[in-house]
Amino acid sequence: MDMKKFISVITAFTIFLGSISVNSCEKDASIDTVEYQVGRLKNFTGVDNCTWVIELEDSSYLEPLNLECFDIELVENKVIQLIYFTIKTGSTCQVGTVVKITAIKGIEMKYC
Repeated sequence: MDMKKFISVITAFTIFLGSISVNSCEKDASIDTVEYQVGRLKNFTGVDNCTWVIELEDSSYLEPLNLECFDIELVENKVIQLIYFTIKTGSTCQVGTVVKITAIKGIEMKYC
């Protein structure tokens, strides 16, 4: 193989690998909330493998993976406004959709 072909193959391969790594880090925009959603904190610690969950206005539940990352007082039925995205993973609690919270209105995020 001559040097021009070798460089062309290496360049194409590098571009291909770069496009794979960029796309693998992108979130699926269709599952992101774009506005704050209203929910209520619910203490499910008595249910097997559960902790605090969030009940949305449509009565569905969210299982946040990172609620402890926010400086929020956990109080039963406390109304919050949040932005989140869905995490495609299994749930040990199995009461709702597993999510990662990106913001809670009026609440600071701690270092996590």
